[in-house]
Amino acid sequence: MNCVFEPYIPDVVLINVRNADSSTIDNEQLRKECQDRNQAYYQVPNEIYNNLSAGGAFNSAYEQVRQMLHEYTSFNENVTLQTVPIYFLEPNTRISIFNSESNIAGDYMIETLSFSLDTASLLTINAKRALEKI
Repeated sequence: MNCVFEPYIPDVVLINVRNADSSTIDNEQLRKECQDRNQAYYQVPNEIYNNLSAGGAFNSAYEQVRQMLHEYTSFNENVTLQTVPIYFLEPNTRISIFNSESNIAGDYMIETLSFSLDTASLLTINAKRALEKI
């Protein structure tokens, strides 16, 4: 975590003001495009524009607490299925399950798979209900 709350970052386009010898047609097109989209823009000198860096992510304590509360306060819904081996399945794969007799319906994340390589074995899938973020 690198902050308590994520700061608000305005959606602004930065346009590079190029040297006098380069064409200004590109800048005019960029300004017109921003105006057509009703988006704020700033023109910055070449020295500043070249020193900008993209990226960086905020990992706020608020979002972490919110995610953990959602994850740990929801019902612990696990299912175990036995089926013919499906060899392309892997853990952390999202699957949909519908069984009206067991009243199971929804998306689940595969936690573990177990099977043996003989001809009569079954695949056992342990899965947990996939959480939908609020």
